[in-house]
Amino acid sequence: MAPADAVRTRPIATGHGPVTFWPLVDHIGGDLDWAWLAHTLRRLHELPLPAELVSLWDPVGRVEERVALYASHVTARGDYVSLLSTACDEARAALTRLRSALGIGLVHGDPLNVVLTARGPLLLDFDLAGVGPAEWDLVSVAIRQRRFGLPVEELLGFCAAYGFDLLSWEHFEVLLRVRELLDCSFALAVSEDHPRATQQIEVRVRAWLDPADRSAWTPLR
Repeated sequence: MAPADAVRTRPIATGHGPVTFWPLVDHIGGDLDWAWLAHTLRRLHELPLPAELVSLWDPVGRVEERVALYASHVTARGDYVSLLSTACDEARAALTRLRSALGIGLVHGDPLNVVLTARGPLLLDFDLAGVGPAEWDLVSVAIRQRRFGLPVEELLGFCAAYGFDLLSWEHFEVLLRVRELLDCSFALAVSEDHPRATQQIEVRVRAWLDPADRSAWTPLR
Protein backbone atom coordinates (compact mmCIF):
# COMPACT_ATOMS: atom_id res chain seq x y z
CA MET A 1 0.00 0.00 0.00
CA ALA A 2 1.32 3.45 -0.92
CA PRO A 3 0.34 7.05 -0.14
CA ALA A 4 -2.35 8.63 -2.30
CA ASP A 5 -0.93 9.61 -5.70
CA ALA A 6 -1.59 13.32 -5.24
CA VAL A 7 0.75 13.57 -2.25
CA ARG A 8 3.12 10.68 -2.90
CA THR A 9 6.18 12.86 -3.32
CA ARG A 10 5.26 15.88 -1.19
CA PRO A 11 4.31 15.23 2.42
CA ILE A 12 2.59 18.16 4.09
CA ALA A 13 4.44 19.82 6.97
CA THR A 14 2.43 20.31 10.18
CA GLY A 15 3.19 21.34 13.74
CA HIS A 16 3.35 17.65 14.67
CA GLY A 17 5.58 16.56 11.80
CA PRO A 18 5.16 15.66 8.11
CA VAL A 19 1.83 14.13 7.07
CA THR A 20 0.89 11.98 4.08
CA PHE A 21 -2.60 10.96 3.02
CA TRP A 22 -3.45 7.35 2.26
CA PRO A 23 -6.32 5.64 0.44
CA LEU A 24 -9.34 4.84 2.63
CA VAL A 25 -9.47 1.15 3.59
CA ASP A 26 -12.74 -0.50 4.56
CA HIS A 27 -12.37 -2.91 7.48
CA ILE A 28 -14.66 -5.93 6.97
CA GLY A 29 -13.81 -7.74 10.22
CA GLY A 30 -13.01 -11.39 10.75
CA ASP A 31 -10.22 -13.44 12.29
CA LEU A 32 -6.59 -12.68 11.57
CA ASP A 33 -4.78 -15.29 9.50
CA TRP A 34 -1.72 -15.89 11.67
CA ALA A 35 0.05 -17.89 8.98
CA TRP A 36 -0.35 -14.93 6.60
CA LEU A 37 1.15 -12.61 9.21
CA ALA A 38 4.05 -14.98 9.80
CA HIS A 39 4.83 -15.22 6.08
CA THR A 40 4.49 -11.44 5.66
CA LEU A 41 6.88 -10.74 8.53
CA ARG A 42 9.34 -13.32 7.26
CA ARG A 43 9.42 -11.58 3.87
CA LEU A 44 9.88 -8.21 5.57
CA HIS A 45 12.72 -9.49 7.74
CA GLU A 46 14.54 -10.94 4.73
CA LEU A 47 14.52 -7.69 2.74
CA PRO A 48 17.91 -6.00 2.31
CA LEU A 49 18.42 -2.88 4.38
CA PRO A 50 17.94 0.24 2.23
CA ALA A 51 20.84 2.66 2.14
CA GLU A 52 20.53 5.64 4.48
CA LEU A 53 17.43 4.18 6.12
CA VAL A 54 16.09 6.26 9.01
CA SER A 55 15.08 3.77 11.69
CA LEU A 56 12.16 4.48 14.01
CA TRP A 57 12.61 1.29 16.03
CA ASP A 58 13.33 2.38 19.58
CA PRO A 59 10.81 0.70 21.90
CA VAL A 60 12.51 1.86 25.09
CA GLY A 61 12.63 5.41 23.77
CA ARG A 62 8.88 5.20 23.13
CA VAL A 63 8.34 4.05 26.72
CA GLU A 64 10.45 6.95 28.00
CA GLU A 65 8.38 9.41 25.96
CA ARG A 66 5.16 8.01 27.37
CA VAL A 67 6.44 8.06 30.95
CA ALA A 68 7.53 11.69 30.55
CA LEU A 69 4.13 12.66 29.16
CA TYR A 70 2.34 10.82 31.96
CA ALA A 71 4.56 12.54 34.54
CA SER A 72 3.33 15.92 33.29
CA HIS A 73 -0.27 15.10 34.26
CA VAL A 74 -1.62 16.47 37.53
CA THR A 75 -2.98 13.02 38.40
CA ALA A 76 0.30 11.17 37.68
CA ARG A 77 1.57 8.84 40.37
CA GLY A 78 5.20 9.35 41.22
CA ASP A 79 5.74 5.69 42.07
CA TYR A 80 4.73 4.63 38.55
CA VAL A 81 7.01 7.25 37.00
CA SER A 82 9.96 6.15 39.14
CA LEU A 83 9.33 2.45 38.64
CA LEU A 84 8.96 2.62 34.87
CA SER A 85 11.92 4.96 34.50
CA THR A 86 14.05 2.38 36.28
CA ALA A 87 12.46 -0.32 34.12
CA CYS A 88 13.61 1.58 31.01
CA ASP A 89 17.20 1.46 32.23
CA GLU A 90 16.86 -2.28 32.81
CA ALA A 91 15.29 -2.79 29.38
CA ARG A 92 18.11 -0.92 27.60
CA ALA A 93 20.66 -3.00 29.49
CA ALA A 94 18.82 -6.19 28.50
CA LEU A 95 18.77 -5.22 24.80
CA THR A 96 22.48 -4.40 24.97
CA ARG A 97 23.25 -7.82 26.47
CA LEU A 98 21.18 -9.53 23.76
CA ARG A 99 22.70 -7.58 20.88
CA SER A 100 24.98 -10.38 19.73
CA ALA A 101 22.17 -12.95 19.97
CA LEU A 102 19.62 -11.00 17.94
CA GLY A 103 19.27 -10.84 14.20
CA ILE A 104 19.27 -7.33 12.74
CA GLY A 105 17.08 -6.34 9.80
CA LEU A 106 13.90 -4.56 8.84
CA VAL A 107 11.18 -4.90 11.47
CA HIS A 108 7.64 -3.61 11.65
CA GLY A 109 7.81 -2.88 15.37
CA ASP A 110 4.13 -3.44 16.17
CA PRO A 111 2.91 -6.11 13.71
CA LEU A 112 -0.58 -6.64 15.13
CA ASN A 113 -1.72 -3.52 13.28
CA VAL A 114 -3.55 -5.48 10.60
CA VAL A 115 -6.77 -4.43 8.86
CA LEU A 116 -8.87 -7.13 7.22
CA THR A 117 -10.21 -5.85 3.90
CA ALA A 118 -12.24 -7.36 1.06
CA ARG A 119 -8.96 -7.73 -0.87
CA GLY A 120 -7.21 -9.45 2.02
CA PRO A 121 -5.30 -8.46 5.17
CA LEU A 122 -3.24 -5.29 5.19
CA LEU A 123 -0.32 -4.52 7.52
CA LEU A 124 -0.46 -0.88 8.65
CA ASP A 125 1.11 1.69 10.98
CA PHE A 126 4.85 1.53 10.45
CA ASP A 127 5.56 4.26 13.00
CA LEU A 128 7.76 1.88 15.04
CA ALA A 129 9.43 0.30 12.00
CA GLY A 130 13.12 0.33 11.24
CA VAL A 131 16.31 -1.59 11.90
CA GLY A 132 15.94 -4.02 14.77
CA PRO A 133 15.78 -7.69 15.75
CA ALA A 134 13.32 -9.88 13.88
CA GLU A 135 12.58 -11.56 17.20
CA TRP A 136 10.96 -8.32 18.39
CA ASP A 137 8.14 -8.70 15.89
CA LEU A 138 7.68 -12.30 17.00
CA VAL A 139 7.41 -11.50 20.70
CA SER A 140 4.97 -8.75 19.74
CA VAL A 141 2.69 -11.58 18.64
CA ALA A 142 3.58 -13.74 21.64
CA ILE A 143 2.38 -11.06 24.04
CA ARG A 144 -1.09 -11.48 22.54
CA GLN A 145 -1.02 -15.06 23.83
CA ARG A 146 0.66 -14.24 27.15
CA ARG A 147 -1.63 -11.36 28.10
CA PHE A 148 -4.59 -10.97 25.76
CA GLY A 149 -6.16 -14.39 25.34
CA LEU A 150 -4.75 -15.69 22.07
CA PRO A 151 -4.89 -19.52 22.21
CA VAL A 152 -1.44 -21.04 22.44
CA GLU A 153 -2.25 -23.20 19.41
CA GLU A 154 -2.55 -20.04 17.32
CA LEU A 155 0.83 -18.82 18.51
CA LEU A 156 2.43 -22.19 17.80
CA GLY A 157 0.92 -22.15 14.31
CA PHE A 158 2.30 -18.66 13.76
CA CYS A 159 5.79 -19.75 14.86
CA ALA A 160 5.63 -22.84 12.64
CA ALA A 161 4.60 -20.74 9.64
CA TYR A 162 7.44 -18.30 10.33
CA GLY A 163 9.91 -21.15 10.82
CA PHE A 164 11.23 -20.33 14.27
CA ASP A 165 10.60 -22.07 17.60
CA LEU A 166 10.13 -18.86 19.55
CA LEU A 167 8.91 -20.40 22.79
CA SER A 168 12.03 -22.56 23.09
CA TRP A 169 14.40 -19.71 22.24
CA GLU A 170 16.64 -19.10 25.23
CA HIS A 171 16.13 -15.33 25.22
CA PHE A 172 12.36 -15.41 24.76
CA GLU A 173 11.34 -14.36 28.28
CA VAL A 174 13.89 -11.55 28.41
CA LEU A 175 12.74 -9.96 25.16
CA LEU A 176 9.07 -10.54 25.98
CA ARG A 177 9.60 -8.69 29.24
CA VAL A 178 10.87 -5.67 27.32
CA ARG A 179 7.83 -5.93 25.02
CA GLU A 180 5.52 -6.04 28.04
CA LEU A 181 7.07 -2.79 29.24
CA LEU A 182 5.86 -1.13 26.04
CA ASP A 183 2.30 -2.23 26.82
CA CYS A 184 2.62 -0.97 30.38
CA SER A 185 3.56 2.44 29.02
CA PHE A 186 0.61 2.42 26.63
CA ALA A 187 -1.72 2.26 29.62
CA LEU A 188 0.04 5.35 30.94
CA ALA A 189 -0.33 7.09 27.58
CA VAL A 190 -4.13 6.72 27.53
CA SER A 191 -4.65 7.22 31.26
CA GLU A 192 -6.30 10.62 30.81
CA ASP A 193 -8.84 9.40 28.25
CA HIS A 194 -9.62 5.74 28.89
CA PRO A 195 -11.90 4.72 31.78
CA ARG A 196 -10.11 1.38 32.36
CA ALA A 197 -6.57 2.70 32.07
CA THR A 198 -6.00 3.35 35.77
CA GLN A 199 -6.85 -0.23 36.69
CA GLN A 200 -4.79 -1.56 33.80
CA ILE A 201 -1.73 0.43 34.84
CA GLU A 202 -1.85 -1.27 38.23
CA VAL A 203 -2.41 -4.73 36.76
CA ARG A 204 0.31 -4.38 34.14
CA VAL A 205 2.93 -2.81 36.39
CA ARG A 206 2.33 -5.50 39.03
CA ALA A 207 2.81 -8.19 36.39
CA TRP A 208 5.96 -6.54 35.09
CA LEU A 209 7.43 -6.46 38.60
CA ASP A 210 6.73 -10.17 39.07
CA PRO A 211 7.76 -12.27 36.03
CA ALA A 212 5.75 -15.17 37.48
CA ASP A 213 2.53 -13.10 37.27
CA ARG A 214 0.48 -14.41 34.34
CA SER A 215 -2.60 -12.23 34.87
CA ALA A 216 -4.61 -11.34 31.78
CA TRP A 217 -4.62 -7.76 30.55
CA THR A 218 -7.60 -5.93 29.08
CA PRO A 219 -7.04 -4.33 25.66
CA LEU A 220 -7.25 -0.52 25.70
CA ARG A 221 -8.54 0.72 22.36
